[in-house]
Amino acid sequence: MPKSRKRRRSTPLVFEKRNYALLGIGVAMIAIGFAVMRLENEFLGTISLYVAPLLILGGYAEVIYAILWRSDESKERIQKAREEMAKAEQASGKGKKRSGRRPATTPMEGTG
Repeated sequence: MPKSRKRRRSTPLVFEKRNYALLGIGVAMIAIGFAVMRLENEFLGTISLYVAPLLILGGYAEVIYAILWRSDESKERIQKAREEMAKAEQASGKGKKRSGRRPATTPMEGTG
């Protein structure tokens, strides 16, 4: 029986290494914020009222930044892909501009 070779497609990752590092830092900040809030265990404590919420908000901001961050190389690749798609559409005829004129229509029955 011949061995079947599974071909693995080389699909690019959604994020780069830096994105994952920033994401990990953000999640760690959120976890530390909740842990600090729980460890103080006081209702009106300074840490649980001021420090921990700032850590949590900072963590969420870091996660959002990690998701939205793109490198310059990634931006260039996206721009090149868009240009290639536009060229392909123009070559196939889909990218033709219309004249802006409406097609001729017949007047409605019973009018003037």
